[in-house]
Amino acid sequence: MESSGASSTRSKSDGGDREEEVVSLASTVERIMKNLRQEITQLRKSLEESRDLSLSINSAVQFPSKCDNGGL
Repeated sequence: MESSGASSTRSKSDGGDREEEVVSLASTVERIMKNLRQEITQLRKSLEESRDLSLSINSAVQFPSKCDNGGL
């Protein structure tokens, strides 16, 4: 997808400039989408870890005798 080198060898007419802008914009959008997918994956992992921790805490609060033998 490296057409920026090819477009820089062409004369800089309006059409060439626009094509270069389109390639640059497409590259930028592609990079942003990749970063967003990575961030979404990280957020899903964090959410799952938080849910697991919350379930553990709720279990400990609801059933304290299992965790600390009822304070004995």
